[in-house]
Amino acid sequence: MLITSQCEIVKIAKTLKEGGLVAFPTETVFGLGCIASKRSSFERMCKVKNRPADKPYTLMCSNIDQVKDILEIDDKAKRIMAKFFPGQLTLILKAKPGIPDYLDLKTGYIGVRIPDSKFVLDLINEVGEPLLVTSCNISSEPNSLNHNDALKYFNDKIECIVEGHSTSNVPSSVVKYADGKLTMLREGLIKLNQLEDVMENKLKISIACDHGALDAKNTVVTHLQNCGYEVIDCGTNTKDSCNYAYFAIEAAKKVGSGEANLGIVLCTSGEGVSIAANKVKGVRCGMGYNDEVSHLLREHNNANMIAFGAKFMDINDILRRVDIFIHSDFEGGRHQERVGYITDFENK
Repeated sequence: MLITSQCEIVKIAKTLKEGGLVAFPTETVFGLGCIASKRSSFERMCKVKNRPADKPYTLMCSNIDQVKDILEIDDKAKRIMAKFFPGQLTLILKAKPGIPDYLDLKTGYIGVRIPDSKFVLDLINEVGEPLLVTSCNISSEPNSLNHNDALKYFNDKIECIVEGHSTSNVPSSVVKYADGKLTMLREGLIKLNQLEDVMENKLKISIACDHGALDAKNTVVTHLQNCGYEVIDCGTNTKDSCNYAYFAIEAAKKVGSGEANLGIVLCTSGEGVSIAANKVKGVRCGMGYNDEVSHLLREHNNANMIAFGAKFMDINDILRRVDIFIHSDFEGGRHQERVGYITDFENK
């Protein structure tokens, strides 16, 4: 058995492509995985885990293109994926006809996840196809949280253990999507109501401003409500001089916790509230200083907040850029790796 560094991506990927089993850190708990295209690897993983062969595994991929020929993905599922992938969610979807029976175990459904870990995404990209992944433990025993835990379970039973530790130590939320409805099978950090809001396009948007941008904020709030969005107004609500950071951070906390899907912050220049919002874990806020950038914030950076300077921007421009931001989607691909690096650094 090889214990190796996360830097040795090529060597680890080679082990997987040759049919080996690898234990590795993720942003949830330590995982045990094999290449998805080898039935023999799946059968061996069941054996070393002492796990029933009729208990399904998660299909872990680096982008949705890798599974589009395997799973049925409608518009509601796409909305969930756009919002929560990469992230701590396993979404169980209907399998397409003709797939190997060990992938869905003849249930007609497969769980898929895109992890929010640069290392795992890089590994899957190096392998070139999805992995079948489960928790790194013997069935019914506690999850592994680091390579030492994995070593205790699988010393000399698997080919490779990757050094490192899991980040949140909380397993992913597991949700089944069938007939247009969601069923929570295991609740993690992502809650059912968050998923349902996104699936039904019921966006919740937090908003905040300082005293210099109050009029602009109120106009944006009215605009959002007229569009049917639920608005969480975090203030300020007067023109008395105030600390912009307090209000911006309150709005950002709503986004970081998942209470709001997106956030908008305004002040005189837009810079102060943007800086403040970005201090909240899980928030990526940028300045919407023109239409194209307002779109690219979502498409390239997967931003979940946008900032505006009320003194230097016309209110009609702000409203238009709010709409552009809300209706843009994250492109993933090469941008996913870059955003993943930011997330990994933030979680250290």
